Amino acid sequence: ENQWKTLITFSSRSTIIVMSRTELFVVVMGALLLLSVYGSFSAASPASVYELDMEGDDAPCNSFEDCHDCLYDSTGGRRKFCGWCHSDVVYENHTIGAQCADIRDEWKCPSVFDTAGCTQGYQCNYNTGQCNLAPSGSGIYGNMTQCMAHCFRTPDVYICNTTTYQCLKCENHEDPKCADESTACMNCEAPQNATFRCDKSDPQNPQCVACHIHDPHAANCSDFHTACDNCQNTPPSPPSPPSPPSPPSPPSPPQPPKNYTCNLKTLTCEESPTGESQQACSSKCSNSTPPSYIGVYRGIQIQVGYVNGEFDFNFQNTTVTIRDNKGNEVHGDVTVQGSPQIKLTDGPNAGKVIKFELRTDSNGPETTSYALMMSAPGGTLDPEIAKVMTGANGQQLFIVSECNSWKTSVCNFLPAFSFYRLLREQRKIPSTYVFESHAAKRPVQPTFAQAQQQRNRRSIYVAPDNFEYELGWEENDPCNQYNSCKDCIDARIGDLQCGWCMGGDVVYNTTGPSKSQCAGYQAGVAPAFTCPMDFRTEQCDGFSCNWNASTPTCFKSDNGQFSDQTECQQTCKKEQMAKCNPQTKQCEECTQGSPGCTTKAVCDASCNLPHAKCNTTLNQCIPCDQGTDPSCNMTVGACEEQCQAPQSAGICDVTTGQCVSCDPQKHEHGCVTNCDSTCSFGGLYGCNTTDNTCVQGEGTMSLKDCVNECVPHNHTGNYSCDWSIPNQPQCIQGKGKLEKQDCERNCKEPSFSKCNYETGVCEACNITDPNCKYTKDECDVFCHTSSSIGVFRGIQINKNFDRGEWDFTFNKDGSVAFQPVGTTNEKYEATTSNDGQASEGTSIVFRITKAPTSGPLNINAGDVLSGLFVNNPGQNQIINFMYLGFGTNTVPAETFDEAMIAFEFVLNSCQSSSTSCNFQANEVPM
Repeated sequence: ENQWKTLITFSSRSTIIVMSRTELFVVVMGALLLLSVYGSFSAASPASVYELDMEGDDAPCNSFEDCHDCLYDSTGGRRKFCGWCHSDVVYENHTIGAQCADIRDEWKCPSVFDTAGCTQGYQCNYNTGQCNLAPSGSGIYGNMTQCMAHCFRTPDVYICNTTTYQCLKCENHEDPKCADESTACMNCEAPQNATFRCDKSDPQNPQCVACHIHDPHAANCSDFHTACDNCQNTPPSPPSPPSPPSPPSPPSPPQPPKNYTCNLKTLTCEESPTGESQQACSSKCSNSTPPSYIGVYRGIQIQVGYVNGEFDFNFQNTTVTIRDNKGNEVHGDVTVQGSPQIKLTDGPNAGKVIKFELRTDSNGPETTSYALMMSAPGGTLDPEIAKVMTGANGQQLFIVSECNSWKTSVCNFLPAFSFYRLLREQRKIPSTYVFESHAAKRPVQPTFAQAQQQRNRRSIYVAPDNFEYELGWEENDPCNQYNSCKDCIDARIGDLQCGWCMGGDVVYNTTGPSKSQCAGYQAGVAPAFTCPMDFRTEQCDGFSCNWNASTPTCFKSDNGQFSDQTECQQTCKKEQMAKCNPQTKQCEECTQGSPGCTTKAVCDASCNLPHAKCNTTLNQCIPCDQGTDPSCNMTVGACEEQCQAPQSAGICDVTTGQCVSCDPQKHEHGCVTNCDSTCSFGGLYGCNTTDNTCVQGEGTMSLKDCVNECVPHNHTGNYSCDWSIPNQPQCIQGKGKLEKQDCERNCKEPSFSKCNYETGVCEACNITDPNCKYTKDECDVFCHTSSSIGVFRGIQINKNFDRGEWDFTFNKDGSVAFQPVGTTNEKYEATTSNDGQASEGTSIVFRITKAPTSGPLNINAGDVLSGLFVNNPGQNQIINFMYLGFGTNTVPAETFDEAMIAFEFVLNSCQSSSTSCNFQANEVPM
């Protein structure tokens, strides 16, 4: 009895408790006692009785009405079993529950679901039909695409004013008296013989009213237009004519120029007896980020002793978010006090100032690259980039890239920050990021790339308040092993409870989008994740796609892949191919492989853009019409990229191995850009008629042809030069038309060499070497150091990129090996050639010879990837840039925009002239 009195006392502090079905904690005597006190049970949702205390940190999940309170207790620790739905959950018995739900119950969250961060979803403005970012913890759609698929402008509704017989738009769309325009306004006309008058009883607000039979003012009634067209206030009197202008005053004497100095407290420029112009002062004194710096940048460290991995910077109007190579974040306020600087607002170095500078380094097809110089927190920044490169005094040098403003339709770096969404609104979870020099001592932890790639490894980050959460590929979520909804929601083994994200793949706050829809809680704690739509712990009804059909179709399924038919139909279809109709500026369906046929996504992004072509004489882009000018095949953005410097266009002269300048707009055969990168000596000979010897580089014949042609007139015989053994040619009798002495004069082994592209020197070689195919004279013509050989470090930039550093090693034999940094079992190997087609840059073909199983790239051994590249030397004389893109095994990429749909990288290698730059530690062996 005392036990139940206690239960009643606890219950009286909040709402009636309904026992959980899953716990089966039902005591008949207790239920009767509760009924005797309260009369009856309320129609509440099936909340849990996992804790009896209805207040404080041990209260049940459905008692919390705020996202933060739902996910975190008063100490900042994770609240067990609770998750936040951006709308009310729906229980199995169709009752509506709270937004804060217990994973152990059975319910559906029809919107975004969060476990460790109140993310911002998207909400529809039905008045405009547009989607907007919602406040934290709200917005039922996980991304803009999902929102726009369901967001439509609410049609206007109307009502007929039967006094004036005017059809008026209703302000309230829900007014039951209103209807659509055609219904409401169809007969909104005054009945025949109806009369009206202008009621001026209120002179300030005259009204047009209908006359009735006994109207005392019937004498003033007439038809509607006569009575009502002018039923309004008397127009105001016309203004008085203006006074004649006064004679102009004599001009004031010129004022002396004002001087300004920076107020270091307010960071504003103020007038001062001494100083500089306001414009000069403003460039050095500001409480905001320099406008040219605002944007999202991704890149790598390169200074001596650099740290591997990707580093990201999101500069906004007054603040910056820095994300390190392990996914940790730190924040700061940006000001300009002589030079730009960041005052860190969180982390161990909070309050310290980092001085920085951003310098342009290279302009690429999709991005612009910069050298980002940074001091250590509280340190100084050397103005010379070469000294920053040494890493002295904790200085750091990053090579970062930003999407070009005209490429935003295909290039977007914001997802680099959307993956890490630990709650920061109330600063109850401190950042664990330590922004410090590479030489500073800190606990050794796995790199972020290792955490991404090694699914079975765990690393624990401990915040100062002892709050712990696990990082790793998909956060080591054991629920990821379940590949169907039914298996997922039935997985309630021991302390494991799983839920299925019907609306798409789960997004983990640190490692980003996963390849799993099943995620959950173990021992009451979930890894930090967000489900973009429809997270559920019961019932799997939905829609699935029949991918094997000739035309993929959606069907209802008890084990669905999609929440609704609309979402299914957006994905369940063949990849559309289209090409741009230059006359209509519209994308039209086409057959894959036909000229100009590309994916519809690429076509839509470029078809209607303004076009231009490059005047190679002036190096200026001239607007053109692609509908009337066949040579008008570049967008303005693409033209500006290619036309900003003299075009390296030429026709390769194989007799010299040199390019002859030409104008590509004249459409000469063989006139190509970047001719110098591929033009080589053709191994051709000419005949010296004085002594009848074959001379290399003096003609258009092969050596074999030259031996047969370079003979004195009327000399005949029965000898020929046998080349069956290339390095041991010999004259054989009975098989030719040469005299013996004529044959022996030229039938000799040429000295063969191959180019060492690292040194740019031709080296003697054995003819059995496949790369030993040029004579020494041939090799000397084209051999030079190559900027495409060596170790490259960089980032992936294509759509749906994986965050992290990639390392490439291009070998002089044409092979290449590449992998995410810090991994050993995710390596790809390929051979390369230039036999593809590219309308930009230089063509390159990767023939994949080795690929990991289930690797980070959707590439398999045997795939042939056709693409393109451009090499640019960095302006700061430290880094060479390679912009590399290629298509898929079935769809080649002839432009960088096309590669952005498949695979594209910004890669960096050290310039040979830089003595402090060395990437050899990142070499990827074959």
